Amino acid sequence: MPSPARRGGSRRQAPEPPFTAAALALRFALVAVAALVDAYKPLGLRYTDVDYDVLKDGARAMMRGGSPFSRATYRYSPLVAWPLLLDIKTGLPLAKLVFCLMDVLLGNAMGQLASQRGASSHVRLLWLFNPISIVLCTRGSWDAVSVYFVLKALLSKRSPVKAGLLLGLATHLRLYPVIYAAPFLYNFCFEERRRLPWIRALAFCVAFAGGLLGPTLYAYRAYGSVYVEEALLYHLRRADHRHSFSVFWLPIYLSRALQDSRLNLLLKVAPFAAHVVLQAASLLALKHDIDKCALAQTLLFVAANKVCTAQYFCWWLPLLLVVVDDWRRILRPARNWVLSCGLWLGVAYGLEFVGLPVHLLLWGCSLLFFRANVDLLISAVSAPPEEKAPPQVRVSSIVEETDSWTDDGDTDEDVDDDPGEASGFSLKL
Repeated sequence: MPSPARRGGSRRQAPEPPFTAAALALRFALVAVAALVDAYKPLGLRYTDVDYDVLKDGARAMMRGGSPFSRATYRYSPLVAWPLLLDIKTGLPLAKLVFCLMDVLLGNAMGQLASQRGASSHVRLLWLFNPISIVLCTRGSWDAVSVYFVLKALLSKRSPVKAGLLLGLATHLRLYPVIYAAPFLYNFCFEERRRLPWIRALAFCVAFAGGLLGPTLYAYRAYGSVYVEEALLYHLRRADHRHSFSVFWLPIYLSRALQDSRLNLLLKVAPFAAHVVLQAASLLALKHDIDKCALAQTLLFVAANKVCTAQYFCWWLPLLLVVVDDWRRILRPARNWVLSCGLWLGVAYGLEFVGLPVHLLLWGCSLLFFRANVDLLISAVSAPPEEKAPPQVRVSSIVEETDSWTDDGDTDEDVDDDPGEASGFSLKL
């Protein structure tokens, strides 16, 4: 049975200590430490992610009046490079501070969404002080930005215009949020008991198109077809054969080696078909709970994608922390997920850094990791088992049954001869 808080919907939360300030200060301090590590390289390694350098090079090209796509491997929206202009002007990693701020705001949005679902907003602490989220944003990852807009859209699920604008902007930054359009449309058409649901669905579509096409048309007018090629089409045909948890990495690796046209065609069709089936199944199974549906869609999208890297896990982890009804049910699947992830990393190290011929073993680890993702998802979104109430015995029925004994001609002696009296039990009327 769901908790009373969840059955009753949103509840008022008590004032909380300034966790936001503490989490932000922790991230800012780690950004300062990262600057020292990058400068001196005590272990011969840099702390900052290479993608941050790519964004900075793109911002430097924009400041000179050029295109960020002149930098090789820049395959993002030009909007992502805007915070890096602060770095170019000041020489300080201010864009990291922006990404850290968005990461903290994402944690607060998690608390708001949990409160909307009738749970405690303290769930946000699992993100604010999560080592994974802290390391990612301080290394220069900006994935928290798009996830933040996704959660704000879920918080605005009653407002079609606001939800559409936020989801459209999130889709512009990262293409994957487009998968949420279907559950939002279903929610506005069927779940909300309001008049003229199709008008609300149409308003969502118009707002979504505006949030998506507005910045997209700006980028196209500014940089032309190279933006479409690098920031949009590239992600549709991208197929990494290394550094990927994907179950498709070995077929992709073999296709590059064999140059088999039939295998290449299969690799184009199979992932797309898998996405269609999994997304449709998620919508049909969880259409009445848009938050759980979003979790299922995201986790399955990442697990079944042609490219699956560790930073993609942050796309669904905030949703997982919010929608879980009973943490006890996911402890074992979460443990298996961590173990399978560690096993994959260990075998991948042997292949990529040592050069061991463990291709089939690594592929088996990828299949095992996919299974762990599915098990974790099922445990997270499944309804808690209903508690069976203990059988209740009515005293009135016992009295009525006892009266029937005496009415049927039983004498007081017959009643006294009841075997129950031998055990010390007697019923006096």
